Amino acid sequence: MENNFIKEYDNRVYWIWLTMIFGIGSDDFWKHCRGYRTVKDFALDVMKGKIRLFNQGQRNRLESLSFDDAERVLEKCLDNGVEVTSFKSSKYPARLKKTVSPPPVLYYKGDISVLSEMPSVAVIGTRNPCEYSIDITDSICSGLAKSGIMTISGFEEGIDVKANSASVLSGGKTVGVCGKGILDQRTFSEQGDMIINNGVLIAEYTDTDDFGRVLYDNRNRIMCGLADVLLFVECSDISHGLNNVKHAERMGLPVFAVPPADINDRHFFGQRNLLRNGAFSAFDAQDIIRYMSNLDDPDGDGLVKYSTIKVDKSDKTTNRKKKERHNLNNSMKNPSEGLQNVKNSATINISVLSGTQLKIAELLKSSGEMYIDQISDSLDIPVPEIMNELIELQMSGMVTELAGKLYRLG
Repeated sequence: MENNFIKEYDNRVYWIWLTMIFGIGSDDFWKHCRGYRTVKDFALDVMKGKIRLFNQGQRNRLESLSFDDAERVLEKCLDNGVEVTSFKSSKYPARLKKTVSPPPVLYYKGDISVLSEMPSVAVIGTRNPCEYSIDITDSICSGLAKSGIMTISGFEEGIDVKANSASVLSGGKTVGVCGKGILDQRTFSEQGDMIINNGVLIAEYTDTDDFGRVLYDNRNRIMCGLADVLLFVECSDISHGLNNVKHAERMGLPVFAVPPADINDRHFFGQRNLLRNGAFSAFDAQDIIRYMSNLDDPDGDGLVKYSTIKVDKSDKTTNRKKKERHNLNNSMKNPSEGLQNVKNSATINISVLSGTQLKIAELLKSSGEMYIDQISDSLDIPVPEIMNELIELQMSGMVTELAGKLYRLG
């Protein structure tokens, strides 16, 4: 053990060793390291027992692990083409530094700079998605990629794989946060190569041989720490992916959810509950793109610039009059269809409704077809709340959505 105080190590060895001692996702590292000038000074005091460890697992690891063990981890990474960066490195993602309990060390393969340069959406969903969810993931992630927005996934099967591949096939960048460690066999698969060549794979540990059992909740805090927006595609009400919401609330991140294919199918209860509780609805990529394009640009803090997002001008609400003329022309070309819509509205019994849904129905009955922002302005109710009520009204057959986010009664 004495040799550990004589030999000089790469600074990353101290960071790795401290993470091995304190454990993945532990706040204890940051509680104890305050006041130290260098990571080496901190590591030496921990090694000498000058830092009181309250966790028995930490005390056991202190007795069994040396700096040489951490050096072997570093060498194993470099031998496998894995880069290692620490919290103090210029390569460490700036936005991740602003999170609660950021990983002291990151292991990665690919271009880590994308994490500091591009706006991003974390995509969350089941490993066994239905065709509806696969199609909407492909559509949304392709649209995000074409607008310069990067996707982040938990690097598992199902929705994660589809999000990554849809982004790459549309010319975008993508990220995989490895819950099983950067040296898991999937990193060296075709899927891993695709992400590495078009973004980056990252993890806060190598494998369970070096660090022991790790919870996926730790991976999720990193996904949220790197993202500007969360998108839920398909999840049940008991999905472990829902713990991302906890991290999102702590970090002040907006949450979007794809409307369920079937509101009575338990596979979609997670999204249904999120929408009920105020999540934004994501019918397509433009819903997210419009939101992100209106975010304030960070001022000199090293984070991404949202002004880089490419917005489809034809889909902006500023072109509302053009759309209104288009709808008016269509109704004039086929007056019988317009008459039928009036008849449908007249037969809808809105007396069974209450609250906001009744207000929306009454407004549509008196005003005819309206855009969601028009409904929001007229009722002085936020768009997200209007959207959630419209979804339920559509499900019950009370309201119909037309092209361009236009709504009518019946």
